[in-house]
Amino acid sequence: MTNPRPPKRQRMLSSTAALPEMVNGFSVLPITIPSTIPSAPSAVHILYVRKHEEPVRQSALPTTDPSRILFVANIPIDSTKETLRGLFASLGGRLEQVRIHRQGEEDSEHREPDEFIFPNVWDKQLCPSGSTAHITFPNPEDVTKVLKTISKERRNHNGAIREWGVGVDLSSSSLGLQRNPPPLKRTDNPGYLTHYKLTYPAKNSLQSLVDTAITRFDTTEAVRMLSLKRLRSEPDEDGFITVTRKQRDDFIAPPPEKKKPNKAVNLEDFYKFQRREKREKQMEELRRKFEEDKIKVEWAKQARKFKPF
Repeated sequence: MTNPRPPKRQRMLSSTAALPEMVNGFSVLPITIPSTIPSAPSAVHILYVRKHEEPVRQSALPTTDPSRILFVANIPIDSTKETLRGLFASLGGRLEQVRIHRQGEEDSEHREPDEFIFPNVWDKQLCPSGSTAHITFPNPEDVTKVLKTISKERRNHNGAIREWGVGVDLSSSSLGLQRNPPPLKRTDNPGYLTHYKLTYPAKNSLQSLVDTAITRFDTTEAVRMLSLKRLRSEPDEDGFITVTRKQRDDFIAPPPEKKKPNKAVNLEDFYKFQRREKREKQMEELRRKFEEDKIKVEWAKQARKFKPF
């Protein structure tokens, strides 16, 4: 049975013809990401490409000619150097270097040596949304050639002009079903099964991770306390000694004090009329007991009398 209406994803593919060639100085490069499930259609992903421009501040690539570099934004989540190299090589460029900048991640050379790094929950490093890349070519002519190829093919073809991962082995980089060994059933997905196992590690692995983090924290705190102790005893360049707050490592907070009962609550005989009423009640109770005792004594006397008849 055929569906008379195309799926929503296919209707979206036809709308790529309306994409502009340029957006804010970026050349629009639509690519097709093949589906990992036969029943699902392919998706279209948009890359934004332009020549690299050096910022006012010092660049991370100070020794490279900016005219030989392409800046690529909105790269796919499973991007690797191999997939980007294969994509731009298919556009006619000879690549020299590929550098990926993942969103929210510092370069390894700028990371502190004692900074704790949490383990990945994926078996490969992903590129979150907002990640970019710098593609370096041997000469500026290759950069111009790639941009012209994108512009020419966009005018001659509707929709995506390249397929993601063509000519590159995706057996180790795909997130879905394209993994080695191949899955036995549609529900068997080695990529996501590995992700699940890494998300919930074994107790021994988790304990080792926690111990390592606590050890690094204790080491950092010991170094910090040592530097504070040094500041308290060494004068600075002007001859002044920095006043710092002394902290005890073995300081234990005292237990909270128990609240004493408030004596002003439920006070008896506080007022004069209360004492007077209390005395009157006591006297009345004594009179009542006295009358009861008199009756008991009278009954006892009558019980001792001799009554022969």
